[in-house]
Amino acid sequence: MEKIGVVDWFTKKREDISYPDDSDKKLDVLIEEIIKGFRGNTLEDIANNLYEILKCSNFYENICSDSRLPVCSLFHHSKNTAGIAVCLAVQKADMMPDFKKKCLEQYGITVAGNYSERDFKALIRIGSLLHDIGKPRSFTSQKTNQPFHYHTTQTEEILNNILEKAQPDIVSKYELKKILPKMAAKHHSRDRETVLENMIGKADMIASGADRIYDVECTYDGSKVNVRSLDRIFPHEINFDAGDVQCLDGQHTEIIGYKWTAQRNVKPKSSDDTLMLFKDSIVNGGTIHYSGLEAHISGTIGLLALDIMQIQEYINEADKLPMLRGGSAIVEDSLDKAHQIISKEVCPEAVLFKGGGNLLAFVPSDTEIQNELKKAIIDGVRKISHGGLNSVVAVNVFQLKELTKFHDVLEKMQGEIDKEKNSASTNPIIHPSKRDDVCPLCFKRKAIGVFNNEPMCKVCAEKSNSGRAQKNTNPYLNNDLLRKYGMIAPSQLQEIGESIAVIAIDGNMMGRMFMQTLTPAEYNYKSETFDANFKQEIKDTIRKFIEDKDTRHLMENNRFAGIDPIYVGGDDILLIINGKGAIKFCELLIRNIYNRFLFSKKFFNGKSYENPTVTISCGIAIADAKFPIYFLLET
Repeated sequence: MEKIGVVDWFTKKREDISYPDDSDKKLDVLIEEIIKGFRGNTLEDIANNLYEILKCSNFYENICSDSRLPVCSLFHHSKNTAGIAVCLAVQKADMMPDFKKKCLEQYGITVAGNYSERDFKALIRIGSLLHDIGKPRSFTSQKTNQPFHYHTTQTEEILNNILEKAQPDIVSKYELKKILPKMAAKHHSRDRETVLENMIGKADMIASGADRIYDVECTYDGSKVNVRSLDRIFPHEINFDAGDVQCLDGQHTEIIGYKWTAQRNVKPKSSDDTLMLFKDSIVNGGTIHYSGLEAHISGTIGLLALDIMQIQEYINEADKLPMLRGGSAIVEDSLDKAHQIISKEVCPEAVLFKGGGNLLAFVPSDTEIQNELKKAIIDGVRKISHGGLNSVVAVNVFQLKELTKFHDVLEKMQGEIDKEKNSASTNPIIHPSKRDDVCPLCFKRKAIGVFNNEPMCKVCAEKSNSGRAQKNTNPYLNNDLLRKYGMIAPSQLQEIGESIAVIAIDGNMMGRMFMQTLTPAEYNYKSETFDANFKQEIKDTIRKFIEDKDTRHLMENNRFAGIDPIYVGGDDILLIINGKGAIKFCELLIRNIYNRFLFSKKFFNGKSYENPTVTISCGIAIADAKFPIYFLLET
């Protein structure tokens, strides 16, 4: 039995999933869901269904892509493979007008005319998303007890089985039985025969090569292993005898910190081409050395980064609770619009991160495509916010081999973003003939009419209207829980309390932590894991605050729940609460974030180490509920 759970980047705790006892059963359940996903009118419908099924699968998200270095989930590996493969295909199709036809002809497809450009792209997505679906299965129709990494036969058999049970008309329309099982399964260099197999294989190599890199450098010359830690956050416990080489020195295990080195004399335990050179107990794996010929990875890919600027300032231009909610909702809608544009023009899997006003995505390296995406996103943000939000979009092209040093890529993209931010821009000057011509809420734009008996600009009016539509839809307030304790969500500031507190919460040194990222898969896994856990902890803390009678009375105001999370994006939170409960709530949230992201380890020598990977700081401003809210927000 083998452990195949992925290691949480923040806590270094490993998911408890065994191969094959757990994996065979859980994979069967997932396959049934995938069969249901093969329903729709187009291949794009199916690709979107499968992406959501895999994304929502705790099983696929919690098993590793490589059990020898379990630092990346199988879902994020497959997602990265799909995003890269689609970008490579779009680049190829841009240069070869008959690219789609040639690819399909290699499988004897006679209905190539049924494939639109979007269908062809969806076919590549499906093949990439499911290229490792056989990994968690321990058997084929001919053999049992197969190792975890032996999976190509299982993948082909599983896909044939899925297509037998899937919606018949969609399978026959695209002749999927001829193409999908082989295209997905034959992604290793020894098996590839067609252009599509080579393309998915290349994307898999890039994603796999990146998945197998982590924060301990290693060199091996056949008789000596040298390691050096580049990890600024975690210590590492290296056992030089627990892998596929035998340690010839007295002490096998050593603890190393940032920039520390260690070396041991060793000899291989077997003549295999692939050796795990040591076992690092922090990540439950180690560096893999391959003595065969490494494939040369050539080609380029683009990256696109979006930064929506001055979000807090935009949200804070408000005098009432609905406007605060509306501003927050419009920020999220703007970011969603950017995500939709990337998903439509490239694919959803190309997006590496979305949150806190930022987005990072793979895009084709074609300059014309990049410029079209850039313009569409900037225009989309301005349209949704009616010109209230400004954004910058940076694009760049990188060699595929550069993705294995993703921290350098991130630094270059940050430099491009900073360059865009500092470029000159022009804005129209307001020429008011009288004081009422200027919007009294933002003092930036011209008032164009009266909304709810107040003169306002179009931007502030839309924020107000959007906020009213958000009533009773706050995802961080559980209405069933509120009803249990006889409370309802507030709709006005006075309903929060006689005194109110604005709490601004920010993660400490989060930028540095995310810049310490070696691979796209790590960045994707780390950012999505953080985002999910951070938001869940906010929900849990609010729930506990309400459930505990000792704290509930601090936020209760008559029959209203005196708390309203206005904005949660990335590691930034803006929250309004009854003034009586502000300090206690911050104390509780700080402690809960500390514990949720706590790394704790007892080493081989009996010494213990404990440190939170994520901490937060809270700023509090308290005033009477009748006090103008924008003064509190500025404070």
